[in-house]
Amino acid sequence: MTTDFQEPKTSSQLRTTVRFTEPEFQQIQSDSNVTGKSLPTLLKETYFVGSPMVPLMSKEDQRTLLGQLGKIGNNINQIARALNSGFRAGFYNEILEVRTMFDQLLSFVTRTYGKKES
Repeated sequence: MTTDFQEPKTSSQLRTTVRFTEPEFQQIQSDSNVTGKSLPTLLKETYFVGSPMVPLMSKEDQRTLLGQLGKIGNNINQIARALNSGFRAGFYNEILEVRTMFDQLLSFVTRTYGKKES
């Protein structure tokens, strides 16, 4: 079942301009030639007929995730700095801590947003 986008019948039409990179423009132009649909119709069908775009995470969850990734990155940098300075032993606890932080972060993301099946 295909649904074609029908433009609303109004007395005035609003306009906008869309900028494309060269590859993007070539792709949409090719799609237009293949489907026989105009560029505006292709864009409208993609945006209005398909499912609406929903962000994966709320802004608060994004801040939490980025904060946790920052802490993990900081721990990894400290370990790398010590290893690069010639100190090679005694990092097992720090590596376990980083692993635990990754596990907690993964648990948070999968618990909140579900595990995607491949």
